[in-house]
This record gives sequence, structure tokens and C-alpha cells, in this order.
Amino acid sequence: MTPEGAARSLQGCVWDGDRLWPEARVDVDGGGAVLALHPEAAAAPAPAVPVERCGGLLIPGLVNAHTHLEIGPAQTAAGLGLPGWVQAMRGAATVG
Repeated sequence: MTPEGAARSLQGCVWDGDRLWPEARVDVDGGGAVLALHPEAAAAPAPAVPVERCGGLLIPGLVNAHTHLEIGPAQTAAGLGLPGWVQAMRGAATVG
């Protein structure tokens, strides 16, 4: 276990906002800021601290990862856009 506030080197599956790296390593400082992303952990230089294997997915903290599944190809092709979609959803809402 790494002490709180210490630099860390995390290895595992990393998504950088554009691409998925299945065996990457991320080096972070004591405040959690990313110092380096090594897409291929095996080819990266040796870290200054022991490497911690992650069992999950590392993603940037400021990624808008939400979605609206209701806005799909049909709405896009129909040219509804967001305002049209909102109006369509209001019209589809029912009170039971």
C-alpha cells in the first residue's frame, strides 16, 4: 500500500480520452497529477517507485463520460438536434 500523498506508478488498462491502452503504465505525483503515460508498460523506463497493478480501468478525471441513449442515429438523421429531441421527449411523456 502506498502512503497517501506519495508518488505512484499504476499499471493496467488505461483510457486516455482517445484510445484504450490494455497494458499501460501511468506515473503520478503525490497530488495525483499525471507525470507520464507509458502506453506499453513493458517498454517504459523503470519507475522510481514500485509498480502497482490495477484490476480496473484508469481514466482521466475530467472526462464527460455520460451519454443519452435516446439520442441516436434516428434522431440525428431526422435532423431533430437537441431542441427537437427535448420536444419529442416532452410529447412522449405521459402521466399515469
